[in-house]
Amino acid sequence: MKRLAAALLAAILPLPFVFAGDPEPVADLIDGLRAEDAARREACEEELDRRWEEAKAAMEAALPGEKDAEARARLKRLLEHGGPTVWEETVEAGLKRAGKLGWPCLVVRGDGPLAEGATVEGLNLRAELKAPDTVRALRGYVAVWVSSKDVPGIDARKELERPYAPEGHGGIELYVVHPKRGVCHYLRGWWKAERLAAELERGREFARIEGAEELRRARAAALEELKQRPGADSCENVRRHLHPWNCSATECTLKRLALCYRQGDGILGADVGQTLPDPMAGGLDANLGW
Repeated sequence: MKRLAAALLAAILPLPFVFAGDPEPVADLIDGLRAEDAARREACEEELDRRWEEAKAAMEAALPGEKDAEARARLKRLLEHGGPTVWEETVEAGLKRAGKLGWPCLVVRGDGPLAEGATVEGLNLRAELKAPDTVRALRGYVAVWVSSKDVPGIDARKELERPYAPEGHGGIELYVVHPKRGVCHYLRGWWKAERLAAELERGREFARIEGAEELRRARAAALEELKQRPGADSCENVRRHLHPWNCSATECTLKRLALCYRQGDGILGADVGQTLPDPMAGGLDANLGW
């Protein structure tokens, strides 16, 4: 009886629209955003998202004159969110692609190849990059993973069980780079997906700022905002640790994030096209406190 009910339900419900054969012209996909068939509208949006780079110019041209409210909302969403992350093999190629698309570029100085982590913190970061929050935040980014040796961290190859490493630990470095204006944001170590995604969104905002002084003001305001977050002024572990570097409480975690901001200030505008900044080049002695 259950099988019969399932079969009847499948016969009644509309099937998802599937594109087959040669790719449908982008203009037809844009027209499909105002189709009467809901499945067709969804399928066209998904296909435009998948072919975002190819469709960008046509979507930008269509948006101002689009009169259908739903189609206009879909076009606006597609353009604002950007396309799926584009991974490139080299920093040079990444910056070139980012310049073409008008996107920021995320450059990661990794602990070895992307497919094989050498440190516990590096393995943690790789896992968080695959989390849904991070995947969404990375939309509209060109990304490059630069394999490096001797990146500080807990050696994953010598540990049978992955030991604990608080957020912000490890020597992996992440640079958010504008193709022309250079480094505009910086993170060091691994971070959980929610925090990592928020900083990637913040990096996207920083990349839109044209003036150097305006960028510094925006970063200073973001740093002040960190101080106002719940838990930022009271560490529940204060009696059980001697230094905030190894504490997982909110206050100490945010202090490690604030340290990244201060170190990032030291390399703002750096051109990474030829070579990455030296490790920790933004400041080995930056203050870990507020």
